[in-house]
Amino acid sequence: MEQVIAEVRPGSVARGGRREITLVLDPRHATRGPIPVDPPSWVQIGPYEAVAIAREGNAIRAEIDVPADASLGLLLDCHVEFETGRRTRAVKKNDVVRIVE
Repeated sequence: MEQVIAEVRPGSVARGGRREITLVLDPRHATRGPIPVDPPSWVQIGPYEAVAIAREGNAIRAEIDVPADASLGLLLDCHVEFETGRRTRAVKKNDVVRIVE
């Protein structure tokens, strides 16, 4: 899979509330054509689907609700999907966010 997601900030979030995650895209690593310019249609961090998504240039802001009883310490993957008409373009980065107290 393309290494389009260059950075995920912050690398850890507290459980028990809505948290904002910023994904930074690096279009130089898009080997399957240009990255769509519109915001993604879907973002998921581990088991948590974004409840709000916004995009400014190569930065995507996603808000996730992290339950108070979320498992601590595991590194979670990030999945992003863009609707491009007939197809869905997916990008992923593994082990990017940790849930902490």
